[in-house]
Amino acid sequence: MTKMRIVAVLAILALLLPLGATAAAAATPTFSDIGGLWDAGDVTLLAADGILTGEPGGIFAPNAPVSRAQFATMLQRTFGVRPPSPIPQDYKDVPTTFWGAAAIAAARQSGWMQGVGGGLFLPDAPVTRAQAVVALDNALHLTAAATDRLAFTDAAGIPAWAQQAVAAAVAAGLVTGYPNGTFQPQTVLSRADAAHLFVLVLKRLDTPAPPQGTYLTAYENHTDVVWQTVYNATYYAIDRLAPGGAWQQVGTTRDRVWGDYHANPSTAYLYRVRAVSAQGFSSAPGSAVAQPALTSLQAGWAGPYGFSVSSVLGLQGATAGGPGTPLGLGGLDLKALPALPATVSTPSGAPTLLFSDNPETVSQPSILYQATASGPVRLYYDHTNNTGATAHFAVLLTNNGSAPITYEVDRWLETTSGGPKAQGETVAAGLLAPPGLIIAEGTLPPGATIPLDPAEASIPIPDGAGVQGAYDVKLGGPAQVTFAMMNDTQAQHPVLALTSGALSQAPSGDGAGRGTYKGAARDIAVTPSASQPEALTLADGKSDPYLTGTDATTGNTTTDYGNYGVTYRITGTPSVTTAVVAVPIGGQYYGAVGVGGQVYVAPTYVLPSDGSTGFLLAVWPAGQKSEIDWVPPAASYLPLVLVTIPIP
Repeated sequence: MTKMRIVAVLAILALLLPLGATAAAAATPTFSDIGGLWDAGDVTLLAADGILTGEPGGIFAPNAPVSRAQFATMLQRTFGVRPPSPIPQDYKDVPTTFWGAAAIAAARQSGWMQGVGGGLFLPDAPVTRAQAVVALDNALHLTAAATDRLAFTDAAGIPAWAQQAVAAAVAAGLVTGYPNGTFQPQTVLSRADAAHLFVLVLKRLDTPAPPQGTYLTAYENHTDVVWQTVYNATYYAIDRLAPGGAWQQVGTTRDRVWGDYHANPSTAYLYRVRAVSAQGFSSAPGSAVAQPALTSLQAGWAGPYGFSVSSVLGLQGATAGGPGTPLGLGGLDLKALPALPATVSTPSGAPTLLFSDNPETVSQPSILYQATASGPVRLYYDHTNNTGATAHFAVLLTNNGSAPITYEVDRWLETTSGGPKAQGETVAAGLLAPPGLIIAEGTLPPGATIPLDPAEASIPIPDGAGVQGAYDVKLGGPAQVTFAMMNDTQAQHPVLALTSGALSQAPSGDGAGRGTYKGAARDIAVTPSASQPEALTLADGKSDPYLTGTDATTGNTTTDYGNYGVTYRITGTPSVTTAVVAVPIGGQYYGAVGVGGQVYVAPTYVLPSDGSTGFLLAVWPAGQKSEIDWVPPAASYLPLVLVTIPIP
């Protein structure tokens, strides 16, 4: 059922006031005539906000009838439906000046209540139990139930038009019969009946769902309980179960995390969380989560590597969340971890990378990098428009030879939004995605120049904004590739702007660099240990060397610091189930990871930049060859430490 917006309890309370009474004038009532009511608690709940004054003399008048107009008003305000404007006169006996005309029009328009025939609504007539149940069934869209299972002794007397609604309301727990086994469909609904019924409606609409994704993080002096937020929850109640004890509520919070500073972090408590609405309706408890004890194997990692219960809990939470989920390392000492055995190779068919990131900040329209390449080629660029006006980026191919050259564009992606790190994340994710249909292909005649994507130069880059993008191209022969920033006029005819000499070569400036690099792919086969965590550092220029190449502009040797644009394929066949975790240690990091043919943003939110928090890449099953694909994202800080942790 789609949750509909409901108004506060105050709105329902106002409906139970005598006509003409107002919430502002009401004081907290003490009713002298509800002490013997079986549902007095419902009346008290609805009066708790201080606006239910009841009848003169301090009584509630629980047996007074509720009219059809009052019931329509209850429905309209409870579900927050706006009356039509102007208010139509749908019924002869409901003039537009009638106090309940707007609510009656809303009830009719919403399909909750209809007239009684002959153009009449009978607004002052009392509403019957059958009529009330049909109206609520229409409003709540209750799940249908079999009418032949109605067990009331007077079931045969329930009108045919109400039987399905009564069956559905009984199955939903909204209505029950009387102690003598009857339903009494024609009995008038009293004020007490209405109070009880609308508390049940409120509870049905307003009770939050149980919190999901609960996990624990243990520290030296407390345990944090963490969960996913729930729609319509005003606060959360946390229950704890001690070994051999009973569940007890130990705290409440409006946050999504609660710290238990009164628990012993080494005790195997169970925790669960309940979501509570503004009206005090509590969800069922979410799944209970346990604070584990270290296994004998994990206990052996505590001293040398700093492994702890917090490390286990972080792994549990991240595993439940899937690839990209952040996890606290729980004091794990990355520098102390043994090296993860790895064999590194360059796969056959690895592309040549042309990287354009110098100058990164472009002060005037110009050629940013220009080089010749053939075969499989990856074109990767990262620049910021600082020309003082809207600019456009273009990548062009030129055939300077004497023979035609075939070309095929297998991938193109570009982004100008979100800031440099977010752009790097987007491009990395795009490079990890399986290639789709061929974007463009053709033959380039000798002496010809074409924009690699005719639409590319039409994308405006505001002044001060960055642009990142990449192409994967197959070239059938040597072709000159030009990366250029153009102004509005040049972008209308990018080939003319290049061939006419209107664009000069930009001087070297800021940025990670530029150059041509062969072998822009890296295969890393790892052999995780079954008995201890291990670590491998990626994109650090030491244990994982940077690509070196040539700056075609100057002829100088150049380095791809960070290995931006390089696709890593990390494979392994662990002997036991193993978690593979990534930990950025250079600073703030935005990235992506490919696992099982799916691409995930990783991490799923910004991590602390101190290296204390990692994120899950994958869980590799025992005895199964598994693969992770990764591209170092431009603009994020590197290196990244890959940690494998056997899961007993």
